[in-house]
Amino acid sequence: MISSSKIRSLRGAPGSIYYFRMSTSQCHVRQSLIVETIKRYFRVDRRKIAFVKFILEAHDGIAVLETLDPQAGNILLHIAPGCEEDVAAILQDLKKDILIEKIDGDNYLATNLHE
Repeated sequence: MISSSKIRSLRGAPGSIYYFRMSTSQCHVRQSLIVETIKRYFRVDRRKIAFVKFILEAHDGIAVLETLDPQAGNILLHIAPGCEEDVAAILQDLKKDILIEKIDGDNYLATNLHE
């Protein structure tokens, strides 16, 4: 969990990069550093996408959830560098009650870019 952080998400055209500006963090992100996020693809129970999003938002900027396909439950997590273990722990805990499975991002992109 990140304490007292300021988050800024820049979003442009599809495929654009999310950035975070953080002042202090338990995830070891330096002050006023703008960094590219780590992308991880998952499939979740489509009825629980909003719940997962709110859980991640409650942890002050460790990740931003982007819904790729709401019908299939495919999501993309933009994870702040250094917060991968925190996000993994949150997802592991949520897996006790919610279907969450990692999917291959390269395969997902290759399949869905041609549609």
